[in-house]
Amino acid sequence: MVARVHRNAFAVALGVALLSISPEGKAEVLVDRIVAVVGTRAITLSELKERALPLQKRIEAQKPSAGQRAAMFTALNKDLLDRMIDEQLEAEAAEKARIVVTPEEVERAMGMVAEQNKVSPAELLKDAVRQGMSPAAYRAELARQILEGKLLQRRFCLLYTSPSPRDRTR
Repeated sequence: MVARVHRNAFAVALGVALLSISPEGKAEVLVDRIVAVVGTRAITLSELKERALPLQKRIEAQKPSAGQRAAMFTALNKDLLDRMIDEQLEAEAAEKARIVVTPEEVERAMGMVAEQNKVSPAELLKDAVRQGMSPAAYRAELARQILEGKLLQRRFCLLYTSPSPRDRTR
């Protein structure tokens, strides 16, 4: 069994190595790397950068000095990675509890956000793009927020519907 795992790992590594060589025989540089592993899921640098882009634009709008900018970006990346790790843990907990977020829930939430901002859903998505977030990334962010809300609601219900230790002793 262990030999098969090592053989499979070698085959994967060989495949990646072969794919990273261009037709001209020149090795290409990999442009992504793993920044964290949560359970069996890897969080990549490109995912972190994609999520950070709208927040970086806000930092840039403040026009900080080079030193302040670097410090703000470093803190942003650390905080955002921590958040992404927490979100992955929440996603795993939701999967175990069979809690899902449907596309309809996401669209309904987007409609509510648009209504609160007195814009159409299309204008809301255009604004997200202006801020550096793709429509898919905006929907994914809404889905994460909905999932977090469902998990909190479930925990609250479990906390307040289970008998208290005092009631169990009676």
